[in-house]
Amino acid sequence: MNEQIKETKLDLKEVNDTLDSGCVEGFSVTGDYIANLKDKSFTIVSVPKYEIMKSIDKDNTMVRKLKLIIKLTDGAIMDYYPNKTSQKKIMDIAGVKLSNWEGVDGEFEVLEQMVGQIKKKVIYIKSAIPRRPAQQTK
Repeated sequence: MNEQIKETKLDLKEVNDTLDSGCVEGFSVTGDYIANLKDKSFTIVSVPKYEIMKSIDKDNTMVRKLKLIIKLTDGAIMDYYPNKTSQKKIMDIAGVKLSNWEGVDGEFEVLEQMVGQIKKKVIYIKSAIPRRPAQQTK
């Protein structure tokens, strides 16, 4: 078959503006970062996805971690890897379908606890509010 390929011009500025959050990329929120914020509110800005990464508990073990992209009230857009407790908090109000998590607003709390041999500031979701009904997908 002799199919013609339609040439599409990409507006690189538009593509870069869409991809550029204006924040440093490749870092996720930490308990220390959140603990220092006055307003610990956030919004999930895209449908969460799973990522394969090294386990922090077990050497040379790969695990699937749920990654949320969140927007903090200061405008920062960052990655957040919620623990199971925080995932359950969102599931309680938005269900198990990840597409319903986009647009959920929440608030973090930070608790000090032992992680292995080290005392760390750990992020938990204190509260979550479902997105407005007009935004929800079926």
